[in-house]
Amino acid sequence: MKNRKVIIVALDANLPKLLSERFQAASFAVHDTSSLTAAANLVGDLNLPLLLVHLGNKISLVEPAFRQLFADPKLQRCPLLVVGDNLSRYSGKLQNHFSLFGLLDCKQDSHTIVDLAVDLTTSFEAERSDEDTGENIRTPDFGNLQPKNKRISSMIVALDEVEKGALEEFAKQYPFTRSFDDIKSLPCLPKNREVRLALKEYIANTGSWQNGHIARTIYGVSAFVETSPHKIQEELENARAATALFSWALASDLELMRAEYYREEHAHLRKKICSKIKDSAMRVAMELQLPEVANIISTVAKLIGEESVAGDDNASRIASAIVANDILGRSCWQSGHWNPRGGYLLLIRFKLGKGVNNLDPEALAAATTLLTSAMNSRLPAIMVPRELRENPKLLEIREMHKKARPGPGEAKVSLSALTPGMRLSQPLIAYDGQTVLDEKIRLDEDLIWRIWQLSTILPLNQPMIVSS
Repeated sequence: MKNRKVIIVALDANLPKLLSERFQAASFAVHDTSSLTAAANLVGDLNLPLLLVHLGNKISLVEPAFRQLFADPKLQRCPLLVVGDNLSRYSGKLQNHFSLFGLLDCKQDSHTIVDLAVDLTTSFEAERSDEDTGENIRTPDFGNLQPKNKRISSMIVALDEVEKGALEEFAKQYPFTRSFDDIKSLPCLPKNREVRLALKEYIANTGSWQNGHIARTIYGVSAFVETSPHKIQEELENARAATALFSWALASDLELMRAEYYREEHAHLRKKICSKIKDSAMRVAMELQLPEVANIISTVAKLIGEESVAGDDNASRIASAIVANDILGRSCWQSGHWNPRGGYLLLIRFKLGKGVNNLDPEALAAATTLLTSAMNSRLPAIMVPRELRENPKLLEIREMHKKARPGPGEAKVSLSALTPGMRLSQPLIAYDGQTVLDEKIRLDEDLIWRIWQLSTILPLNQPMIVSS
C-alpha cells in the first residue's frame, strides 16, 4: 500500500481513541495540527494530503470551520473528511469547492473514520492519475470483457428504461429483507425440490445473518436475471439454485461468510472463500446431480479467487451477478442492519473497479442500480439528524416534490434515470432544504455519478425536473 499522508486538524481535542495509530496501521503518515491555517501551510509540503477536520459535537465550531474551508484555495485542492455534528447542510456548497469529500457523524469510531479516509484517498489518487495522463474517464481493466471501454457509470446509463424501472421496484423491498420470511411470498426462490431441501437444511444450521444474506443475494440476482436484456431468463431457475447454494460449504464458518474479501487488506481471504465455494460446486454436482448449477457456482469461485475473468456467456453473467450482490450484502449489511454508509463506500469502490474488475460490467451496473435505488427508497439516517427526519414541514416538502408537475418541454425523472445531456429545470434540493445543484446545470456522467453517491447518505428530494 502507498505511503499516504493525512493532516488531522483537531479543532475539538476529543479525538476517537487510537485514531492516529489506526491511520499509521493503514500506511498513512500522520501530521497533527489544531488549526486550519496551520494545515494550509502544510498542504504544499505534503503534496495534497487527506485533510481530516475533527469538530466533535461542538456546534459552535462548525460555521467558522466551513467558512475557512470555503475561503482557502489551498485546502480545496485536497480530499476532505469532516467529522462533526449536524453537517449535512454544507454538503451542497462542498460540491462546489472540493472535488472529493466525506462527512461523518461525530459518534463514529476510529475504524469507521479510517475506512472512509482510505476510500477517499484511493478515489482521489485515481482522479489525479486520470488528470496526469490527460484522460477524463478512468476505465477499469476488464481483461477480455466485452466491450473493454465500458465503465460502470456508462453501463448504468445504458440500461434501458424497462430494466431500470424493474430494478427500482425490486429495490423497494431490498432494505427490508432480513430473512427468508421476507421473500417467501415473492417468486424468487428456487423451485427444484432437492435444492429447496438442501437450502432448508443449510439455513437451519446457520445464524440469522447468513439466513438474511442468502435471501438478499437470491433477491438481487433474481432482479438482474429477470430484467437483463440478454436472453438469460430461461436460466432463472439455475441462477436461483446457484445463488441459494454457492455458499453451502461456508455454512459453519461465520467469519468467512461475513468477511469483506473485496477489501485490499482482506485479499488473502479470497483464496479461502474460493476453495470453499468450489466445495459447494462439487456437492451440487455430486449430491444433487445439477451440472449446470455446479458450473455457475464454480465460476463464482473463480471470480472471487481472481482465477478468471467473466466471459460473454450466461454462466459468467449470472456468476458475476452473484458476486456483485454478495459484495453488496457483505458491505451494506455487515452489522446485521441496513447501513447507508456501507453503500456510500461501496459506490466509491465500484467506481474505481476495486475488487470487481473481473466481473461482467452489466451485472455490476445492475447491482449498483439496485443499491442506489434501495438507498433512495427510504430516508438515510447518516447525515440527517432525527429531528429533521421527523420534521413535518420537511416531510411535506418532500411529498410536494414527488407530486410536482413538469412544464412544457420538461420531464420528471428518478435519480437512476438521469442521462448525460439532461439539464436541470429546477434546483436539486436535499431533504434538509439545502440546494445541491442549481437549475440549468447540464449533467454529464461524472456529475450523475456524484449525485448517485451523495444520495446514498443524504436524501435528495425527487423525482427531478429536467429538460432534454
